[in-house]
Amino acid sequence: MLSSYDLTGFAKKLRTIRKSLGYSQTDVSFHTGINSDTLRRLENGLSIPRYDTLEVLSLFYKENLALLLDSYKISSHLSYFYDLIDYNMVNENYQALTKTISDFDIFINNNTVNLVDHREIDQLKLFFEALAMSYSNDPLKDEKAIVGLLNALQITIPNFQLEKWENFKFNFFELRILFTIASIEGGNKNCKISNDIILNMMNYLDFSPLSKFTEKMLIVKSFCIVSYNFHRLDEHDQALEYAEKGLKYCFEQSILAYIHLLLFRKGVALYNLNDSTFTKYIEQSIQLLLMQERYQIADSYSTHLERLKSEFKDKK
Repeated sequence: MLSSYDLTGFAKKLRTIRKSLGYSQTDVSFHTGINSDTLRRLENGLSIPRYDTLEVLSLFYKENLALLLDSYKISSHLSYFYDLIDYNMVNENYQALTKTISDFDIFINNNTVNLVDHREIDQLKLFFEALAMSYSNDPLKDEKAIVGLLNALQITIPNFQLEKWENFKFNFFELRILFTIASIEGGNKNCKISNDIILNMMNYLDFSPLSKFTEKMLIVKSFCIVSYNFHRLDEHDQALEYAEKGLKYCFEQSILAYIHLLLFRKGVALYNLNDSTFTKYIEQSIQLLLMQERYQIADSYSTHLERLKSEFKDKK
């Protein structure tokens, strides 16, 4: 994501440090050689300090101002909402997701800050609004959500077009938006473009144990969606392959989220490949859901399992 700062808060702290040492702006300018107009702009939150200016002031004020400035990075607050959104999506808690989006709006409205680049907030706001739309009851929710997501991408990639997505480079947050578009396209049975985007995107993700939690969740969800897309394309060997890859990744990274879905996808793939062991994996999925007290999904999977058992018996 972009680097934006609460320059108003940093400026106030900078003034407090100077005054606590008994210096006027003129004193500081005389002893450091920093232009008095530069100091005035910094202490009024009108500009972000250059690295060399921070170094000189840090020596004079006897305080690490680069570290202080980093503590006023607004991105840390935005990341909190981003991570919370991801957490609610993983746990399929759509009520909490809606509340988080509402809390984000309140935070932005109540925290007027000077930013290096306001696009970060604008992009995140459009992303959240599109997510909310995708979970709404609007009959055109998917089309409207994709329009919102495309608008979000075009804030930082003005000439972005979905049909030419391979021609562009993306940062992590832009990839997250593109991933959401691909997810919706998969749900609309545009499975080939969905898989093309997600499989390409996975080449840029960090599969190491040191990757961030949000990136790990993105990887697991990618395996789930790709496997389901291959199921819809009647490419069941591929559906099985990506379900198993997803399960292997979850076990290696000690991730519980989405294991139930990957087990279910593996079971369905085996059913379509006429492998009688399919029941074992769907049963494991149901047991895992029951342990998590996710009874509604467990009941749904149980219904699917009974239907598949009956159909498998008839095939024999």
